[in-house]
Amino acid sequence: MAAGLACVVLLGSTVGWASTTGLRAAPSPCPTRSARASRHSSLVVASSSGVAQPADPIRDVTLRWVERAVVGLQLCPFAEAPLRSGAIAVATSTALDEDALLADVEEQCAALLAQSSDDVATVLVAAPNLRANFADFQDGLGALEDEDVFAQAFPAFADQIMVVCFHPEHQWAGLATDDPVNFEKRSPFVIVNLLRTSMVDAAIATGRTVGIGERNEARLRKTGIEAMRTMYAGLFAADPPPSPQRT
Repeated sequence: MAAGLACVVLLGSTVGWASTTGLRAAPSPCPTRSARASRHSSLVVASSSGVAQPADPIRDVTLRWVERAVVGLQLCPFAEAPLRSGAIAVATSTALDEDALLADVEEQCAALLAQSSDDVATVLVAAPNLRANFADFQDGLGALEDEDVFAQAFPAFADQIMVVCFHPEHQWAGLATDDPVNFEKRSPFVIVNLLRTSMVDAAIATGRTVGIGERNEARLRKTGIEAMRTMYAGLFAADPPPSPQRT
């Protein structure tokens, strides 16, 4: 892998650009991290398989987001297969701050590598209680998207795992807050996507990732801000409205 990925990785593939710090910009510097955060949170882990599982509204909203936004709008050409096969795990974190979420991320990195890629291709760590504003978020957790920053924070998982961070208020530098392109990295709540580096490399090698950023931009602009807002509001409803049509 080249240092400083030139694309955002989602669910085992590349979908956009490298950083939450700005449109096609370099990542922010590494945040100061306590030597070992004390546990402030607990995890409930579930997968996208069709097997009946205990009710978990956060898991349901997260998988709805993947199905309706990521797959439904074709933002990631590699997301549908693991979604349909049940190989996407959702870890619901009750973290209230970044240190607690980092501890959960570390735990889930180990859990991901303990499973085969056929069983668990990727993990989405959802943190619905984390209320960090986007500016603070991109300077903290968002910096982990840089491979060197991630390696400093989690040396045991360097070269094996990569992360992509999503935020409900994500805004690319140079774009207005109501630009629909911002929804490329907006999520219903804070989500940290853990990816196997080997699967990212394999996705890039297929050549299908070329031009994804441009296609996503065109598709989101055509969909429009109102349709995106309606779809995201529907993620929390029992019977959400249909996703905008694929184009």
